Amino acid sequence: AWLLARGGDERQRVIARHGVDASVDAHCVALCAPVNAEVPRLTVPDAALDPCFETEPLVWRHPGVRFFHAQALFGSNGRQLGVIAIADPAPRPACGRDLLRAIERLAGLGERLLERHDLLRRNRIATQILQTTFSAMVVTDEHGQVTMANRAAEALFGMRARRMHGMPVDVLFPTYMQHDPQGASTWLHSEDIEAAMQREPRYHLRTLGPKGDVRTLEATRCSWRLGHG
Repeated sequence: AWLLARGGDERQRVIARHGVDASVDAHCVALCAPVNAEVPRLTVPDAALDPCFETEPLVWRHPGVRFFHAQALFGSNGRQLGVIAIADPAPRPACGRDLLRAIERLAGLGERLLERHDLLRRNRIATQILQTTFSAMVVTDEHGQVTMANRAAEALFGMRARRMHGMPVDVLFPTYMQHDPQGASTWLHSEDIEAAMQREPRYHLRTLGPKGDVRTLEATRCSWRLGHG
């Protein structure tokens, strides 16, 4: 059995395996190639008798796959996350009801694990972007509360990221300090970010520095969504 995960480049890689070693990962991926959103499930009773699999090394070489079942795994947003595959060196004329139920439970577990894996990967990328830039960057959630801030932002606002965590973004950019309070609030909180960026791709916001000095910043916005929503 093996588990494939779809990476950011849309290529699939083996991230877990049992009964096969890493040397055949490329063949494991190839065997699952027919499985996708349009063909979410594939069952082959005897691969040795199926002309579509006659050239597959896993079939005619060790471990000599005969029975093969592969199933696409999807996230809660409908995006394909990967594939789970189960093989047997003995042919099976059909999947019994108990085996199918076991596969469904295993597939459900695989989907939850891959969704968490994907979420952690994208979160790690976001953190790397934050910490490698020289510009001050602040990430907020859908409620406008700060969830992350990089070191440049800590220096700009004169406070640690953990103190900013959960803070409304309006505290960092007080409405009363802005040239156009209503326009600044709309730009900061607009849910239609594409429309906001078309009107004002950059916006000048005022904030207080560490010593109480007034600073005018040229700000830009972009969306970053993790999970579904």
